[in-house]
Amino acid sequence: MIRFWIADNTDHVSLRVGDAADPATEPTMWGFILGDIAKHVTDAFKDLHPDGPEKEDIIKEIVTGFLNRIQFGPKSPGDVQKMGD
Repeated sequence: MIRFWIADNTDHVSLRVGDAADPATEPTMWGFILGDIAKHVTDAFKDLHPDGPEKEDIIKEIVTGFLNRIQFGPKSPGDVQKMGD
C-alpha cells in the first residue's frame, strides 16, 4: 500500500489508495499503517541503540516529528506515484 524512500535528498513515494471496502474507513486504516511503521522504527532504533532512549521516549519523538511535519512541513515534498488498480 505504501513505498517510501529518499534519493538525492528527495522523498519518493508510491501509494495504493482506494482499496478499502468502505472508503469512509480508509483514512483510519492509513492511520493504523503509519502507527505500525512508527512501532517498527521504534523497535529497530532501540535494537540499534540499546543504551539509548527508552521506547516510550522514541515513540514520543516520532509523534512530535509527525505532527510538526503535518502542521508546518512542505505541502507534498518529493515525488508521489499512485500505484495502478
